Amino acid sequence: MAETKKTGVPKPARTVRAARLTPPTRLTCTNMLPNGDFKVGEPFGKRMEWATQNAHGLRTNGGCAAGAPWEVWNNAAGIKTTTELLRSETVPGGTMLHVTISPLPGHRAYSANGIGAHWQANGAGPTGIAGDTRPGGACAWIMVVWGWVGLGVGDGGDTLIGAILRKTGSWEMLQVTSQPLLREDGTTYAPAANEVILYNASEAPAEFYVESVQVTWDRGPFHRCPCTPQ
Repeated sequence: MAETKKTGVPKPARTVRAARLTPPTRLTCTNMLPNGDFKVGEPFGKRMEWATQNAHGLRTNGGCAAGAPWEVWNNAAGIKTTTELLRSETVPGGTMLHVTISPLPGHRAYSANGIGAHWQANGAGPTGIAGDTRPGGACAWIMVVWGWVGLGVGDGGDTLIGAILRKTGSWEMLQVTSQPLLREDGTTYAPAANEVILYNASEAPAEFYVESVQVTWDRGPFHRCPCTPQ
């Protein structure tokens, strides 16, 4: 029997597969989140306060933050969240948001209060989003003064905190992936991405500065989007 000569030419199927794994274009790194750089909103230094008086709604849980479409959302009773826009400490000509979360007199602190932004209807949006170093996430630059701060991205009211920043006194990049949700049959699924949240992540008050929140969509397995302050 004659010996089959190996030519080293790749099979057609392998060539097609390589083409499918080509990283997406830079257009997929466009930030889906409106006003993630906080350049639109109230005048610098104007404080916006929202306090939830009780769990049954002498006031509703949510109100306007200093930069639209960002809103305050207090999940617990007796919590006050204050926001104000200030000049960025890291980006020339940029803007940052100052957030303070504290209990009202006679109340104690609870977790999961702060700010969020919703850019599509619940249930809408991509199920794959990309952060800085891995697909399926969002990112933000944060400096914590005190407390713990959590970042989350997901589907409306089902959005969960996916990463927590505990370090204080320095600007840090926090990134997060969309957290899987549980169906009634016990299986999990990836929620749509239409909301991002920044909440206090412990049973204590919190104060922090945030800028350059970015949410980008990624369909491919090898795509990476930068998370530089902007």
